[in-house]
Amino acid sequence: MSAEYIESWGGYIEEHKLVQISKTLSEDGIIIVPTDTVYAIACHAKSELGLRRLAKIKGVDPAKANLSFMFSGFKMLSGYTAQLNNTQFRILKQYLPGPYTFILPSSHFSKAVYGKRKTIGVRIPDISVITQIISNINVPLACTSLHYNDKLIDYTTDIQEIISNWNDKVDFIIEGDLVGNIPSTVIDLTSASPDVLRLGKGEW
Repeated sequence: MSAEYIESWGGYIEEHKLVQISKTLSEDGIIIVPTDTVYAIACHAKSELGLRRLAKIKGVDPAKANLSFMFSGFKMLSGYTAQLNNTQFRILKQYLPGPYTFILPSSHFSKAVYGKRKTIGVRIPDISVITQIISNINVPLACTSLHYNDKLIDYTTDIQEIISNWNDKVDFIIEGDLVGNIPSTVIDLTSASPDVLRLGKGEW
């Protein structure tokens, strides 16, 4: 298998390519996408086989995979988290869309797919290509950063390097012009006060 390469300059992809990507995701496909932080590897959040493929690529147990979930907006996000309190809602509205991952109590996830997951990492990236894809499939993307174990290269923006390393593992590789090599800032909102788990691109 060889991945199809697509450019998304300006954060957009052509309509016929969007249809192909959406169909592939709905059929358990795996894609590499640009975000407003680093490149991510992602699948349809309700695809059990897609999740297993993603977990196998990362070398982890699917039920224990350290995933985050990308949403097109707040309406979709609210369907996958427990009811937000006023503090959580205020913080999300202040910082999203943007380069942040927020940890929240989870809801409505299949235990068969995700195990007994009590929390969920949520993202609404500030990049149009993500919104296009998620809005078209009407389901979040389960994702993880395109991360290397070699700390010298950690996160890469070199599309040729990405193609070389991932071409035979995924179905689509989408290049973007706004991607960097600094991951998102991660904030845990499950306690009484926000807990910064990682300082990344987003200021806090």
